Parts: sequence; C-alpha cells; structure tokens
Amino acid sequence: MNKSFTDDVMGEKATVLKYVSGYQPSAASKTKYSALADEQVVLVEVKVTASSKYYDSFGANSFYLTGMPNGIDQASTTILDDEVKAAGYPPLPDAETGKTTTGWVVFTPGKGTKKLVLRYKRLAAKTSSGTSISAKNFDIPLN
Repeated sequence: MNKSFTDDVMGEKATVLKYVSGYQPSAASKTKYSALADEQVVLVEVKVTASSKYYDSFGANSFYLTGMPNGIDQASTTILDDEVKAAGYPPLPDAETGKTTTGWVVFTPGKGTKKLVLRYKRLAAKTSSGTSISAKNFDIPLN
C-alpha cells in the first residue's frame, strides 16, 4: 500500500503498509465481546515516527477509522491485541520522541462500513514558547 503523510508542523510521519478488512476474531473473542457480532474487524499495519521537535509519543491511540455511510471517527481498540499478536499481527507500540515503530492497529467499525479512511488527528496545542498549533486531520484512504 505505502500511503503516507507527514505532519510538518509537529514533525510526525506515518505510512500505511497494509490493511486487512476481513479479519475473523476467534469464537472465544466473539463470546467475550458480544458487540463483535455486529462489527467487522479491520487491521491496519502502520509505520510511525514520533516528532523529534517536541516531546511526544505516537501510537495506535493517535489513529481513527472513518468510513461511509456514517462517517464517524472510531478510535482504535486493544481488546483483540493478544489474539491478533498470536495470529501474526503484532500491535503497534508507541514511538517515543524521534523514534520509529511498526505494527498493527485494530478497529471494529460496524458491518457495512465502506470507503475506509485512516485518520490521524493533530490536536490544537500551545508550545512552551507560546506558539499556537492548530488542529488538523490527516487522512489516508484504505480502499
């Protein structure tokens, strides 16, 4: 896939390497998390580099999945981390300031969600020197 973005203001980078839209959780997971019956499981492999300009970490909780028809930004989930790791999809560890990590991020959008887009949300902030940083979304279409 190799679709990426660079946040030049914060100095963060992310590249989507692959995605799997039809991952099937185990029967045990479906029993434990009944909501999985109404959701699909989407795995996105991402390589991230955290800012070296600012103290920061960059990881799975930095990403959202949005899609049609509802267009709702859904946060990543960790409920299947042990299962997907055992299946060969190691979860994305947080990249600390100036470091790079690679791994998989798990999402559970509703069944029928189409036109999947991975979204990184840069939140508005103010630096210690008083510089204002505006909020901005960075989107990578998956399909």
